[in-house]
Amino acid sequence: MDITLKQLQVFVAITQHGTLAAAADQLFMTKGAASQNLAQLEARLEQPLFDRYRGRLLLNEQGRQLQPKADELLVRSREIQSLFSQSSQLLRVGSSKTTASRQLPELLGQFSQQQGWLPRVTIENSQTLFAKLRSFELDIAMVEAPTRDPMLHQQAWFDDEMVVIAARSHPLATHSLVSFAQLAQESWILREQGSGSRDFFEQQLAPLIDYPAPLLEVDSLETLRRCVIEQLGLSFASRQLVECGPDRDALAVIECPKRFIRTLYLCYHRDKYLGQNIQTWLQLALAYPKSAKQSQNNEQ
Repeated sequence: MDITLKQLQVFVAITQHGTLAAAADQLFMTKGAASQNLAQLEARLEQPLFDRYRGRLLLNEQGRQLQPKADELLVRSREIQSLFSQSSQLLRVGSSKTTASRQLPELLGQFSQQQGWLPRVTIENSQTLFAKLRSFELDIAMVEAPTRDPMLHQQAWFDDEMVVIAARSHPLATHSLVSFAQLAQESWILREQGSGSRDFFEQQLAPLIDYPAPLLEVDSLETLRRCVIEQLGLSFASRQLVECGPDRDALAVIECPKRFIRTLYLCYHRDKYLGQNIQTWLQLALAYPKSAKQSQNNEQ
């Protein structure tokens, strides 16, 4: 018996969800049918692909070898179908919360105008996106933090300036320059652990202000901005969020003795088959920094 696409779909779904029941739900089939397809695939390969432990299926070494190949075959299958039907198109894009506020909408607009359909979008912090890339749940992601994971390929995208922000009415907002000693006396509202912005704060600014414990941790940029506006504390965020946000008139950038520049990245699995849809997204994303700079110059 030959290996079928259905068997590979079941295999990939299990790698993403960890159980037969969840995989069956995703594929709109019964648990028994999913189990049968997995059993047929393992019999055909003469290898178990998962370790069974307390009702969960854990990908083993043989399964990890198959994972990128199975993903590639499913992508190629959709590409063949898309030659005749747009409804079979699929691209799974991950975006960090910072890039989701500015770059993502513009790229989605360009992609839709060019292709006539929209990708499936997941918005999470950078560490969560890395995990989804490793398990092939995402095709590509735009992240705020570098990774040393050998399974992932990352490409520098563009530089982003991080700044200290405060309410426009905050006493420090009137100062032309604020020392790190002054910042060390303030309360801080920070992004959650695992976000690229939080990692950058802890690596770059925190050592200069005696590693302050955050007064509040939030996983929403909008909540962070509102808390700063209400003078609950200072924060550390991308300059673009301050200058381009809907409440930019209520926020102020606190000028420090040092500038903080980080790099944003495009990231995908090193063994990922780069189908036409991923290549199209990559082309648009790589062209974005230049087009954004031109737009900024035109506005000035």
